[in-house]
Amino acid sequence: MFIKPPGWFPAHLGGFKPAPEIDTLNYKKYDYVYEKQLLFYVSIQFLVALASGSALLFLFHKMEMTIIVIAAIFTIFSLLTCGALLEHKKWVRYFEFSRLVSSLIALYWFSNLPFFYVFSISIAIIQISSLIWFYYLKTSSANVTETSKI
Repeated sequence: MFIKPPGWFPAHLGGFKPAPEIDTLNYKKYDYVYEKQLLFYVSIQFLVALASGSALLFLFHKMEMTIIVIAAIFTIFSLLTCGALLEHKKWVRYFEFSRLVSSLIALYWFSNLPFFYVFSISIAIIQISSLIWFYYLKTSSANVTETSKI
C-alpha cells in the first residue's frame, strides 16, 4: 500500500499543496489569554480540591466508606472542573452549578463526624460563595462573542 505524503491531493483537486510558511516573529503556539477573575476562581477551587484530597488521605482511616467515596468524587469533580474552566468547555457551566449544589447536599453524609459543625459551616460558606462567584463570572462573560480566526 502506498502511503501518501501530507499535502498530497489528486490532480483534479489541485495536486500537491505545501504547508503555509510560519511567521516566526508573530507566531503564538498557545492562546493563553484568560480573565484574571477566572484564574483566581480556578485557583481557589483547586485549593479546595487539594484540601479535600489531603483530608481524605490523612483521615480515611477514621471515615466510613460512603464518606470516603463522596469525598473522592468531590475531589475528582473539582479537579475536572478546574481543567474544563481553563479550556472554556461549553458544558462546564451546568456541571459546575450541579457540583456546587450537590456538595452542599452531600454535607448530610458528614453529620456523624466529630468535627462536623466546624467542617460543615466552613464548607457551606466556601461553596455558597463559590456558587455566587461562579454565577457572577458566567453572567459577566455571557455577552462575549468569539471572532473567527479567518
